[in-house]
Amino acid sequence: MNRTFKVVFSKVRGTMVVASEAAATPHKKAAKIVIAAAAALAMGTVMAQGWADPEGIEETTDRYKTVEDLTQSQYNYVQSEGKTGFVSISTEGDHVIEGKEIWVTATGSGTQSHALNAKGTGVKLTNTGKIYIQAGKDAKSWSQKGMMAGGGATVVNEGDIVAKNAYGMTVETGVASHIENGVNGTITVLDQGAGIELGGASGSTAVNNGTINVGEITEVRDNLIFGHGVLINTSDNTFENNGTISAEGENASAIEVKGDADRATVILGSTSKVLGKIHFSNTVEDSKLIADGAVDTIDLDSEAEDLELDIRNGANITLKNGNASTYGQVNIDDGRLNASIWQDDNEFKNVTVNEDGIFNIQDLNAGGTEDQEHNQEGVTPHHTLLLAFESVYNLNGGELWVAGSNYQDKLKVGTAATSGTLNIVSGSYTYSTLEVAKKGTVNVQGGELNVTDLAFSAGKENNEGKVTVENGGSLNINGSLTAGGAAEGALTNDGILKLDYKNFFNRTEDGQGWTPEDSNIDLVGGTGVLDLTGFTESYTLERLKQIQDLFGEGMQVSLSEGTLNLEGEDLTDTKASGFYLADQVGQAGNGSFTVTDETTLGSINFGNSETASVSGAGEGKLLTLEGNGSDIFHFDPESKVNAVKATDVQLGSSASSSGNVNVETLEVSGTLNVMGNYTAQNILLNADANATVTGGLDVQTLSGEGTTTVDAGVLKVGLIESDVTLTKDATLVLGTVPPQNPNARADVDQPQVNGKVIIGGASGNDNILTTNHAAGEALRGAINDGKFGEDTEALNGFYVDKTVSVGDTGYIEIGQVGPRGKGIAVGSDVVTVVNMDAFSSGDVVFQAEKVVFNPKGTGVLANLYSTKTLTWVDGTLEAPGNTKAVFKSSNAFLDVQFKDVAADPEAGTSERTDLVVSINDDVTTDADLRGALGSVLAEGANRDNQKVLAAIGSSSSGFVVGEGNDQKLTNDGVRATKEYMVAPVTAGTYNMAYDSMELISNALIQRNLDAKKGLGVWADVFYGSNESDSLYGDSGYSSDIYGGMLGVDFGFGEGARVGAALSIGSGDGDSEDSVSKYSTDSDFWGLSVYAGKDFGGLTFTGDMSYLWLDNDIGGSVAGASASESLDSTVFSLGVRADWKAYEGKVLQVVPHAGVRWASIDVDDYRGLSMDKMNVIEMPIGVTIKGVFETASGWQVAPEIDFTAAPQIGDTEVETIIGDVDVIDNVYNASIGVNAGTDAVRFGLSYKYGFGNDGRSNNTFNLKASYLF
Repeated sequence: MNRTFKVVFSKVRGTMVVASEAAATPHKKAAKIVIAAAAALAMGTVMAQGWADPEGIEETTDRYKTVEDLTQSQYNYVQSEGKTGFVSISTEGDHVIEGKEIWVTATGSGTQSHALNAKGTGVKLTNTGKIYIQAGKDAKSWSQKGMMAGGGATVVNEGDIVAKNAYGMTVETGVASHIENGVNGTITVLDQGAGIELGGASGSTAVNNGTINVGEITEVRDNLIFGHGVLINTSDNTFENNGTISAEGENASAIEVKGDADRATVILGSTSKVLGKIHFSNTVEDSKLIADGAVDTIDLDSEAEDLELDIRNGANITLKNGNASTYGQVNIDDGRLNASIWQDDNEFKNVTVNEDGIFNIQDLNAGGTEDQEHNQEGVTPHHTLLLAFESVYNLNGGELWVAGSNYQDKLKVGTAATSGTLNIVSGSYTYSTLEVAKKGTVNVQGGELNVTDLAFSAGKENNEGKVTVENGGSLNINGSLTAGGAAEGALTNDGILKLDYKNFFNRTEDGQGWTPEDSNIDLVGGTGVLDLTGFTESYTLERLKQIQDLFGEGMQVSLSEGTLNLEGEDLTDTKASGFYLADQVGQAGNGSFTVTDETTLGSINFGNSETASVSGAGEGKLLTLEGNGSDIFHFDPESKVNAVKATDVQLGSSASSSGNVNVETLEVSGTLNVMGNYTAQNILLNADANATVTGGLDVQTLSGEGTTTVDAGVLKVGLIESDVTLTKDATLVLGTVPPQNPNARADVDQPQVNGKVIIGGASGNDNILTTNHAAGEALRGAINDGKFGEDTEALNGFYVDKTVSVGDTGYIEIGQVGPRGKGIAVGSDVVTVVNMDAFSSGDVVFQAEKVVFNPKGTGVLANLYSTKTLTWVDGTLEAPGNTKAVFKSSNAFLDVQFKDVAADPEAGTSERTDLVVSINDDVTTDADLRGALGSVLAEGANRDNQKVLAAIGSSSSGFVVGEGNDQKLTNDGVRATKEYMVAPVTAGTYNMAYDSMELISNALIQRNLDAKKGLGVWADVFYGSNESDSLYGDSGYSSDIYGGMLGVDFGFGEGARVGAALSIGSGDGDSEDSVSKYSTDSDFWGLSVYAGKDFGGLTFTGDMSYLWLDNDIGGSVAGASASESLDSTVFSLGVRADWKAYEGKVLQVVPHAGVRWASIDVDDYRGLSMDKMNVIEMPIGVTIKGVFETASGWQVAPEIDFTAAPQIGDTEVETIIGDVDVIDNVYNASIGVNAGTDAVRFGLSYKYGFGNDGRSNNTFNLKASYLF
């Protein structure tokens, strides 16, 4: 065996050790990874985990199939042939190999070996020791694996793996499996190999929560030279990094995706840190890199032409320059991407910046000196942002930055040689100049684009430049429009185009008239609204028509800053037809307003007409009513009109339009379009009516034989008695059912849906049906962010927090379900979320004749906090097994069961299915904890407690194994729950009270013994540091207490004295070695009285104190807050006898004994009561004093003391989960010195206390007194 190996150094390893030692739990470690990585950079070069030889360990070829057979602490396994390995586990269950040191060496060109292997579904194998694996003579590095999972198994490394010419962790071929480098795990790659490999079965997953180090790779082996932190080389695999990967050396990469790794997904979590190259080779297709909350600068080298880069959940990613990487699609949702768009750095083919997203472009890339480098001096800097090189930029509410701030300067789209496309999807964007080159395209699909100047390229040949304003979009040009060489109609306006009229007209020489500028007029085409600003004069309808005719049929011209002169006449339907007069009121004197062409008005006045109707011109020529934020109809006060008939009408001309349909019923025939946001009472759709909502419509009742289509809009309805279809990106909100009797409250038995509601399916995806608008949109965001798994970003959503009621004539089909015709049917492409917290026992969730769920759908019982019994379906639940497959418990503490209840004609009850939520009896075998769950999780119990347990019981907490009703707590999960249920104990609140009183009592005793005859005043300043690592069982506490006392006493007679004192202070405490971190911050004050009497060589003292503490408990468990404020008190009585057993000139020996009782009372924590403690201790000890007098008359008295304080009272506090140790015997040793005269004295002392459970107390006192 080759025994000469070099030690590899890294910037990460030393910090990793600090982080892992400090992190006793996965949750502590995860929270510290970012800090650890930052510290690593600051510390410089620290030694990495290196190779260690198996010196003196006998070689073995034995193989093992059970963990129990590994009886030695060290093994040196060698293999020269075959495809076996050292340990192979195939028995279902969790297996842990704790603290072993295992060396594996393989020789021979065909040898395949491993240290630890788990195989089979339900098999999990964890390593907490050290594994050293290497390929020896002729063996291949890729055939030697430290840990390997196969057949659906899971392997976890919570120890150290050193792979020298080998792979740290991998998956086998066949069935997809899972590998994980845990929060305490380290993998070090030396010479050649990979830390984690996904090169076996497709669909496998890997996670790094710890640290992976790759050394500098300098040795060529088998004609190859490589070292990878993570290697993915087969298809459909997913790797997630929540830890640190360091691979900055030569020939090393942090993450390598190559070979046949199509559809690979790499996820960088919020605690991810990657130091080294991330490489996607050109052989890889349809792969993704997802920055899911990561904040990092990454060296991303993409040769894959269609790589998708997703930025979400607050991620902030900076791409290093110089890789000439290619990205097929970039999606920036909630986060920020910082990158250069210079072609030598990055080539982005399609970029979408959604709301809350930021694309921060490093530098401008056009204008100035043509060829220049970043930050180059001596050149004319670029001054234009160029979007070109066959790229498409979609701005969907997000922000486009340059050099760290929102960019609003010159923008050029396309060039003469390469295309560029800018799509404004939603939001508002402003630029000084927009230049559209020959191959540039700008589409304002929605939202608003504001530019000072818009200029098309001057060249006419092959000029394909085009700007399109689509219906719902708005383009505002505040300066000039330059047609250049663009083709006629290159500026197509089907939305709203707003610019100064001088771009189209020139003053005549006499200043009295205007001549048209034909080039710009010819440039504009379309059927939208052309708002000519800057015209502040009055105009007539005749003049407006003359201007409008210049722009061709279909375009409507608005002179919004001018004044319409009606020349004393009413604005009737005849006069208004064909015009855009959004700020004007049309007059319907005879009760009818019917236009003959596309027309826009603010509102219609019916006066005192007996009937009311409005009509468009038909054939797609609508009458649009803006409303302008107010009513769209006007009536005289005495009008009795309660219905308006509407034919071919549109509400709003843009997404920013709004208004109120202020009539009891709007009866619709033909077309009704809703573009803006409008409210209405009742809308009746006649048989020929078709309503389309692309904006927002809030209506109490929607009825009639017509249909409503919601396309990327929001429809909120109280009562549906008509057919509704949602196509794509639409939302249907089931509001409050209006009462049948307007003078009564809502009729609770009235079905809400009595029409056909079809959502998604063949019509489209990404639709939401919800009973709560805000929650529904939050569900859409979660779906779009992929929270429900890969390739789920376009699913439909169904959110329920109140009863969904469907009548006999209605039904709801959501997703791909096929025609049903009755009740509620939910398809496989739907995420259904039921907010369980919104329902109480006896409430009905779904009220319908039939309800069915597709078993392949996704269901979530959200906010499952307590036991309860609901009526899941008031009707028939079809295929109940489907529902059980979709809806499982989201809380390991609670079990959910769907139980059918037959109809009872005698009792008048119909068939139904109940949802019964009960305690999961199998969640833990801990009897104390299990016994407490019933009261804590009872319906109506403290909600804060239930939220914390729900967080612990969540599958994402790390405290749970299993799924659905088969979930169980891990050992850490049991500990975390019990620690929370006694949070005041875990946080050290009881010990803070006890230790504070102990400091006060100690000061009182010392003063009582020192008091002299006469009136004395004294002060004592103290500090105490207390710690125990396992006082409470698996955890302990530490505290720092600061305070002081001020007292006065009077000595009289033969050695008698009485006194009183005030104490004040504060303390900071922390839990130690607990699963979750807790703290206690306390402020206290107290009053004390004391007395003493000397009887020759015997002294009796006594004291009584009362202490008040204001405590702030801090902490969180699995992300749920455990913080609370509560009070505590301590009442203490103590007596003591000191006997001068020996008294010489300079030395005294004083044994002492006493008894002290303290009553500690802490307020209930969130309803979890903990009993009062009656602490009784009997301290016994001896003090040795010296007395010396200086020449100046000062007395100096050093002393030492040894005291034991056995506890004979309560040492435990009774809690909901049983008795918990709080106090134990303490042994104290102190040293001090007092000095002074008869009148003035000073003292300084230090005491050290120790005991079981790692108990360590340190106390310092500084005191002074004056005797009058």
